Amino acid sequence: MQLIWQYLRLIRFPMTFAPVGAFVVGIIQSQKRWPSSPDELISIVAIFFLSAGTLAYNGYEDRDIDARKGEPFAKLHPKVALFVAIISFSIGTALSRMASVKIVLLFLFFVLAAVLYSRVCVKIPVLKNVLAALLSAFLILFGATVGSSVNIFNLLTTLVIFFAIMAMEIVKDVEDIEVDRGFRITLPHLMPMSHIRITVAFCITGAISIGFIFPSRTVPFIILYAIASAAFMMAVLRLPNRLTPEIDHVPRKLIYVGLWIGLMAFLAPVL
Repeated sequence: MQLIWQYLRLIRFPMTFAPVGAFVVGIIQSQKRWPSSPDELISIVAIFFLSAGTLAYNGYEDRDIDARKGEPFAKLHPKVALFVAIISFSIGTALSRMASVKIVLLFLFFVLAAVLYSRVCVKIPVLKNVLAALLSAFLILFGATVGSSVNIFNLLTTLVIFFAIMAMEIVKDVEDIEVDRGFRITLPHLMPMSHIRITVAFCITGAISIGFIFPSRTVPFIILYAIASAAFMMAVLRLPNRLTPEIDHVPRKLIYVGLWIGLMAFLAPVL
């Protein structure tokens, strides 16, 4: 049981399911039905292991920073963390090969981009935020490609995820400003909090505005997207006026909640 718990900690469970959820949303929007074919189901399991590998490898690269956050396992056992990442990547890639050549190529691209992010880009301000948002958003397109083909629902949902994750990544940098100090430079080290608030507000506005051009605004969509928009706006309002060592996690949690409610809204017209 302890080994299972350590494995779950290394893959940052339950965060592992967030990429899986976005991937499934892409399939559903593309097919206008729940995933059911063998290729789709195998791909969902594969993306879980690729997500696990990505988070484990990120933990391996960030082991010194995570230790300062109270998660010292990867720092104490770096070889175990790296082994878990490699095994998870290998299982995910092997499963994707069972589906199709197209799928394994898409997944290999995802693995390479995830490793590049954790190894290099996470140390570069702005680029780390953009790449994290792109990786998260592209999961919708990956799911759509596995399902059938990319449609307007997929494209608009991809934009919403990009803007929301971009905002969430910036807010996370604000929360982590002290633990990041000495290890990497992030936006809060370069910009005053007033500019951070404007940048986050811009990203949130981008996410909310997509709803106004969504082609199928049903009553369930309007209700769910209104709730999501309210959560997004509350997140911006809860941001502090200045940087302090102790910043609560409420704004990031509100963006996260708003994002998933927004995804439910985007699913409502196609189910």
